Amino acid sequence: MTKDSRTIARWPVASTGHLLYPDVPEGIADLAREAHACLEAGATRAAALMARSTVEAVAKDKGITSGSLMQKIDQLHRSGHISQLIAEAAHEIRFAGNEAAHGPLDMDPVSREDSEAINRLMDKILERVYHEPAEIEYIRMKRTLGPSVGERHPDYTADAFGALPEAGWTSRPPF
Repeated sequence: MTKDSRTIARWPVASTGHLLYPDVPEGIADLAREAHACLEAGATRAAALMARSTVEAVAKDKGITSGSLMQKIDQLHRSGHISQLIAEAAHEIRFAGNEAAHGPLDMDPVSREDSEAINRLMDKILERVYHEPAEIEYIRMKRTLGPSVGERHPDYTADAFGALPEAGWTSRPPF
């Protein structure tokens, strides 16, 4: 768009409003959507940083507020919020975010392929920490209290969660 003969660009060019994160606190879902927006805009370094911020926000949401991110991830595992495998995924996101923040500035340390993998890992963490427990509780409620009690999250559809390969997009973005 132009204004007063100057070009004004809008960033990010990608829309991530189609990414729904049922059961994820909205602030954390916003961070995850921003990581995806950065990736779609080609800002792979920023995508890695936002994925790292998302992991840290998950720890804080679970009451783990002190220590380094490495310690927070380990505490998430020790407290049973994440498995050993998901802790390893979180550490890989931490490594990528650290490299993006502190690596050589004359080259982009995060390839598009790596950034896509980092975002998938981030989505898997959100799936394991928030969505899977909510799904279990939903089934438990229906079993114990009857079908009229257990209602689906209003944003839930079979393909509503993030960019997980098994879930997909709720609708393909126009890019």
